[in-house]
Amino acid sequence: MWRTPDPAGVGGKQTDAIGPRLLPDHRLQTSAIVQTAAAVAEFAAEARKLRVDWLRIIATSAAREAINAEELSAAIERQAA
Repeated sequence: MWRTPDPAGVGGKQTDAIGPRLLPDHRLQTSAIVQTAAAVAEFAAEARKLRVDWLRIIATSAAREAINAEELSAAIERQAA
C-alpha cells in the first residue's frame, strides 16, 4: 500500500496493490480485503472531515473480476459507512 505525495496537505492518493494477492482460483485473499477496506475507510473519514460531497473508489480488474469481489465491496461498505 502506498500514498502519492501530498504537497497541498489534503490527503493525496493511496493505492493498495491487490492484484498480486489474488489467489490462483481468482479469489482475493482475506488480508487483501481487510487492508483495502481499512484504507478506504481511512480516506472516507478524511473526506467527511473535509466535507466532500462524494467520494469515488476505483478498483482494478483484479478486484472487479475476483470471484469474491462482493466480499470486498461489503467490507468497504461496512468499514467506510
